[in-house]
Amino acid sequence: MRLKLFMIFTFPVKKTASELEECGSFVCSSCMASDQHKGHSFVEVTEVYKTKKDVIEKERKEYENLISPKYEKIVLDLENQLANLDGGI
Repeated sequence: MRLKLFMIFTFPVKKTASELEECGSFVCSSCMASDQHKGHSFVEVTEVYKTKKDVIEKERKEYENLISPKYEKIVLDLENQLANLDGGI
């Protein structure tokens, strides 16, 4: 999943309140009421944040479970090689 970073250039002092489900753009209350976004579905920014955070945490755990065992094996192999080198002296 790729995260998008958005800024509102039209109204830089207004706080973003919602994200458009259709395109992922963040909009302020003035934009939500405009004809440009009429009929669009809005999602609260806090919900978007929570959802994306949960996805990232799930993917982090999956990668950790996939990658960690491989590196643990590499570390063990290297430790055994070092022990063999020390024993051969």
